[in-house]
Amino acid sequence: LHGVEKIRPDLKIMDQNLMVAEWFHTKSRPHFPSVKFPGLRMSVSRRRPTNFNCKQFLDANINTSRVFVQFGLKDNTYEKHYQLLPHGYSLEVIPKEQWNANEWMQAVANGHRVPEITSVIKNIPWHGKGSWEGKIRLETLAAVHRLLLRTMQAWVELKPANGENSTQSSQLVMSAFREVIQRTEQAAEGLPDQPGHGFIFKNLGIAYQLVHEIDPGEGKAGMLKSWNQYLRTEDGKSDIERTLMEQQIHILSDTSDKVER
Repeated sequence: LHGVEKIRPDLKIMDQNLMVAEWFHTKSRPHFPSVKFPGLRMSVSRRRPTNFNCKQFLDANINTSRVFVQFGLKDNTYEKHYQLLPHGYSLEVIPKEQWNANEWMQAVANGHRVPEITSVIKNIPWHGKGSWEGKIRLETLAAVHRLLLRTMQAWVELKPANGENSTQSSQLVMSAFREVIQRTEQAAEGLPDQPGHGFIFKNLGIAYQLVHEIDPGEGKAGMLKSWNQYLRTEDGKSDIERTLMEQQIHILSDTSDKVER
């Protein structure tokens, strides 16, 4: 679509796996005149002075272009200076000093950076492992899970700074959590019980717990539902925190019963 039909010609799409090849310099690099290459070949090896790593590539381009990646970067040389932020189904690379938890909450609350889950995706059945249908659903789930985790991290960073949160701040955080929780539940609907899948429900329960801390009148039912669902999965059955979670669920359920009475 991009190369032949010229859809989104403003994008520069490069395959990191091809950038490690020696022929990339002569065959493919001429197609990216605005991209700066700090060497002839991407590699962490220092045997050749013409090699360059991911950090060097980012250093050369981050100030002139936004950089997005799929499935991460080729090496870990960037980790001290850059971080990967969820952006739809991809990850945006930003300098670490540019991370702002409050701006993240605003973006998520307004639906930015949030992956779109269309009715087509929701209606794709969970097929066997390795099928294209299954991969689409798993990629969707992975994208919203990254969003969920980053939003929880942003709130943890904001809490000490805010102390007693203002009404405006609390509304912003609640809007962000509602957005990401809704997308996560949509993506996880009908998720088959396989190793590694259950943790989405554990983290969803934690997100509901954070919501409940902000507003005691909201989040408890979602917490109970998510954690009960998690404990029924293979991951939940072997979780070392299982007993602690069961006790927490019992306390929450008991409190709910007393309130209803």
